Amino acid sequence: MGALVFDRRGRLLLVKHGEEKKGGYWYGKWIPPGGRLEPGETLTEGAAREIREETGLEVKLYGKPIVLDRIVRDGLAVKLHVVYVSYLCKLSDGSPVAQSDVSVAKWFCWDEIVRSRSELHEDVRRLLAQSYLHV
Repeated sequence: MGALVFDRRGRLLLVKHGEEKKGGYWYGKWIPPGGRLEPGETLTEGAAREIREETGLEVKLYGKPIVLDRIVRDGLAVKLHVVYVSYLCKLSDGSPVAQSDVSVAKWFCWDEIVRSRSELHEDVRRLLAQSYLHV
């Protein structure tokens, strides 16, 4: 669960995981805030909660979610299988503060996103392409 969070200036919010996630699939790359859905949560509740837990921000979700998956294999074994359900959303209030398992939270204007393309996780580039924001 997660979202592409945009502020009033059209900047995109991206985060990086902290040291406790070192060696993890997303570690060291810029990604949108997000995480796992908790039992009993709706998709929108889970996305809003994850954003709030990781950045302290309150957001307004809109539209249908963008859905894609990633399967990481090691030979025939599946090491990781993730289904991304990501909403587009607008900032309702606040400035991002890295919290939870996030060490950095930063707004990116489009030029910065393009310049930082190699620092974006591959799945983020796929997510942006699905949302018609190509890098």
